Amino acid sequence: MYQPNFIPENQSEFVEIYSFEDDPPLLEDLGIEPDKIKRKFISIFSIRPIEKEVADYDDMTGSILVAVVLGFLMLLRGKVQFSSIYGFGLTGCLGIYCIINVMSKAGQYVEFYRTISIMGYSLLPFTIIAGVSLFIDLK
Repeated sequence: MYQPNFIPENQSEFVEIYSFEDDPPLLEDLGIEPDKIKRKFISIFSIRPIEKEVADYDDMTGSILVAVVLGFLMLLRGKVQFSSIYGFGLTGCLGIYCIINVMSKAGQYVEFYRTISIMGYSLLPFTIIAGVSLFIDLK
């Protein structure tokens, strides 16, 4: 049985010792920056060059969010496509990762994590088309 080393006698001592006021926000603690994710979404559709800070920000949050929203929108159309999205997505990411690293110069490699991030964000136009197809027949 677990026996804690320190058991406070009253609740006020417990609150003073284990205060959550000094903890950072959850998103900051996880390394998720919503502002950069939003700027990356906007940079996909703008014709301006992408800022270096936004281009260098690799995250899986935005990529997974786009894939889940695409799957959910297709589910609303009556098509269960989650396995296809993830299966083809990961296979495509692996293929592009291998091709880029085979074609690159010695000592310059692209990480698999960055490849997944870029390919996930590239699903955003398809997600918007899937959202439009809920209201307009695209056939």
